[in-house]
Amino acid sequence: METAATFKEWMAQHYEPEELLDIAHYGANTGWQGLTWTTELWDLYTQYKDEIWEVIAELADEYGVHPLQFLADLLKDKVQDAGTFHDTIVWLAAEHYANTLTDTDTPGKA
Repeated sequence: METAATFKEWMAQHYEPEELLDIAHYGANTGWQGLTWTTELWDLYTQYKDEIWEVIAELADEYGVHPLQFLADLLKDKVQDAGTFHDTIVWLAAEHYANTLTDTDTPGKA
């Protein structure tokens, strides 16, 4: 895995602008290189977990709820265990940055 100072930088380095648009429109969990395998997602989570949680807090604040309530509402039918939890919040942050880097406001699919 390439090293970047931030997850946002990793996304910008790893994907072309048209790929970022596709991630923003179709979701990060649709088989993108570097965002597919649980081991890849775990490595990203481990390296960028503080930033990923900042994204979650920012999104929760936009909805006026606590970050854990935001995650509970968003992920209640998508998470079965710790592994899928980590995968899904990495995808959530990836979709957020795909939207940010392409200046789109498409809700992600995580």
